[in-house]
Amino acid sequence: MMNYTVPIEKNMVSARTTAAVSLRASIIVCRELNRMRFDEAKKLIEAIVEKRESIDGKYHTVTSEAVSKLLDSLESNAKARDIKPNNMTLLVSAHKGANMMRTRTKRMYGYHMKSTHLHAVLKPKEEKKVEKK
Repeated sequence: MMNYTVPIEKNMVSARTTAAVSLRASIIVCRELNRMRFDEAKKLIEAIVEKRESIDGKYHTVTSEAVSKLLDSLESNAKARDIKPNNMTLLVSAHKGANMMRTRTKRMYGYHMKSTHLHAVLKPKEEKKVEKK
């Protein structure tokens, strides 16, 4: 079972999945989206999927689609718990998935398939504390 990279509290919303995408591309996309407001991150990932925006000149199409599905899942989890996700901070990360081998054929013996664990957590926006003197 996968553990989350952030300790989950009652007021947080979380989602995770395992996708057949490149770990390297996933890390690049997740670093771009990490610590953004949820609505801004959703707009950015939709723009990347539609090829209106890029990250360092690349679209990372397959990875962006997988992260977009993860964000949709995260949004539906928030709505199920009656939490409005738009002003919450998004924490998203990618980690190495399970080692999977392609089925054995004569020429393609021993080929590995890509697998990446994607985790996403919505954290409430921290309000700045003002000290009274």
